[in-house]
Amino acid sequence: MAARPRFMRKPTGWTRDRQRATISRDVKLKRDAKALGAGAMISPGKGGAMPEQLSPVNPQYKTLLRSSLAAAAPAIVVFTVMISANAVDILQAAHLGRLGLTAAGVLAVGLSFLLWRGRWWAGLPTMAASALAATFFAYKFARPMAAYISANPINSLGDVFHPLLILSPSLVVVLICVALVMAIFKGVRLARELGPRPVGKKVWILLGIWLVLLGGDYAYQQAGWRFLKSPSDLVVRLCQPKVRNEARKLLLAEGVKAVPPLLQGMATSDYDLGCLRQGSLEVLTAMGPVAIEPLLEAAKGGSLQALIALQAINDPRAADPLLKIYRTPKPKSDPEFQLQLRQTIKKLNPALNLDG
Repeated sequence: MAARPRFMRKPTGWTRDRQRATISRDVKLKRDAKALGAGAMISPGKGGAMPEQLSPVNPQYKTLLRSSLAAAAPAIVVFTVMISANAVDILQAAHLGRLGLTAAGVLAVGLSFLLWRGRWWAGLPTMAASALAATFFAYKFARPMAAYISANPINSLGDVFHPLLILSPSLVVVLICVALVMAIFKGVRLARELGPRPVGKKVWILLGIWLVLLGGDYAYQQAGWRFLKSPSDLVVRLCQPKVRNEARKLLLAEGVKAVPPLLQGMATSDYDLGCLRQGSLEVLTAMGPVAIEPLLEAAKGGSLQALIALQAINDPRAADPLLKIYRTPKPKSDPEFQLQLRQTIKKLNPALNLDG
């Protein structure tokens, strides 16, 4: 019987293992290429880099990674401010509410992701912000340093180090911002040489939604609050000198609905928000008799701020209801509240007998 041609022979065990290894390798290569996104879409006229060059051990990979992390720096700043600052300080500094700041932070993370995917323009906003921050803090460092040197003669090296120790936080921030600019610049330059890798439609849609939220919040903080007239938001405006009088008029127009937010404004414990406490009390005082009923309801619940407001309004008609509250104290009533209640009743109607 004639021997079979070689291509018709049954594969031996060694041949089968070799074929399986070849197939497995081909499948892995196709999967890796798909994960990198169609060969990383490298532009033929800008370096001609192949997708395999963006492996984790490649310097290009590390450069893009460092650059994208640097581009996310504004998100860290935004979320730190949201945790550490109150709503009034945020509004005065950024002209945004917490929703707008959240949107700004998410967009900063989105831009860092886009830079990582090869969109070089995504690094420009953070690079510009870091450069402006470096200039600002350099000015904050240089101005007092120059004033100190002009007022104090430099006789030794120690005379220079003394102001440096005081002004070192500004200098450190300048160095950080400069380092961020350099890191992002390297990533932007590399992303221009390498073509962009694909970004899914869901990512673009999500970034578009957050961009709309950012723009909407900014528009609301600039003008929208005048039309919605939310009492809780109007109270915050009492600390903004430019719109304080306008917010005061809108709160007075809201009447009884504005009393609970105004009491919350009076109850704020932040040391820097004296404007909110004082402004809320002034609005309640200006309301006069209109605010008495809701203030009495709040006093029944143990609101110390309601008693202060009633004392400021100084309407004798509130004395009898307060006397009933005084004579039927709650089992766990606050001694400070009881003392303030007694003082308020005496001021509103000195003829009432509190101990009878």
